Amino acid sequence: MKYIILALFLTSCFNSKESVTVADTPAESSATVSKSKITVMTFNVENLFDTKDDKYKSDETYLPMSQKKSKSHKDTCNRMRSKRWRKECLYKDWSEKAYRKKLDKIAEVIKSANSNQLPDVVVLQEVENLRALKDLNKKLGLKHAVLIEGRDIRGIDVAVLSNLKILGKPKQSFVPFSKISKRRSKDTRGILQVKLELPNKETLTVYGVHFPAPYHPYKLRLESLKFLEGLRKKDKSDYQLAAGDFNIPASEAKRLDIYGSKIKPNWDLAHLYCKKCKGTNYYSKKNSWSFLDMILLSGKFINGSKGWKLNKKSVRTGVFLSDQKKSNGAPRPYDEKKGKGLSDHFPLIVDLVLAQ
Repeated sequence: MKYIILALFLTSCFNSKESVTVADTPAESSATVSKSKITVMTFNVENLFDTKDDKYKSDETYLPMSQKKSKSHKDTCNRMRSKRWRKECLYKDWSEKAYRKKLDKIAEVIKSANSNQLPDVVVLQEVENLRALKDLNKKLGLKHAVLIEGRDIRGIDVAVLSNLKILGKPKQSFVPFSKISKRRSKDTRGILQVKLELPNKETLTVYGVHFPAPYHPYKLRLESLKFLEGLRKKDKSDYQLAAGDFNIPASEAKRLDIYGSKIKPNWDLAHLYCKKCKGTNYYSKKNSWSFLDMILLSGKFINGSKGWKLNKKSVRTGVFLSDQKKSNGAPRPYDEKKGKGLSDHFPLIVDLVLAQ
């Protein structure tokens, strides 16, 4: 499958390569878009790394064993703070076979999200680079693929796959955290902004997010929400949709009234309409489910009676593989040795319909 690179921009940022690419569809793709329904999916695919060593990123864990023999590699692993991280860095065999198996399983889940048709927009988190994104899209054939390599020290990025036409140049914006250590700042991602053309020629801005993890101070996530709201206010599109891993545990959302006081005034939260859904992530230490992954809707989605609206009955999590969850129903991370599991998150999926 051959891709034509329509745009590629390289700059230097925090000793990493930052690049934007928009790649058009493989010629044999038969992807089509309905005129009255759009399916949107967000999915944290948990460590989708290729098998190549990126000298600009800390991707030492996700390499084949054949590349882990050197003293320098072992020294790097032994400097890691966590015993589990050190062990994985030293002994995880991230082979080409393991990588390809994970790609196959992610693709199968995405293909199953829309009654065996491709979703129209897929927002992904924890994709290492352009190669990994394009390798995945070779198995899918969505018309456009967008990824901007950012500042995260491990190299995990936010990406968007879309069958909708891209308008203008995608961009990434970084949250200007007021008080953050240098170490913590390396564990953050920017907000990916992609403007799309809807089937009726109206415009939709998609914000792909991956906020700081729950072990970081909650104020970082609140600052991220405030910054996202600032982006929304400046946006001129007819519709706005924010999707991704917001990393807000259920306990934090309740304690700080985040849904009611920080989000709901200007956004609708899709997952609140899924009464059968437990969540997209499970924290075993507290026996707690959370919607770390959310889809938020604003603009004409929530204003007026006509135009594109959320089909509230369509909101769902995506469990399509027999080994995608554990016996207790929780998401099952990928085991590269057995080829079982997939991610510690379930995807969240919604349908948007055109109301006349």
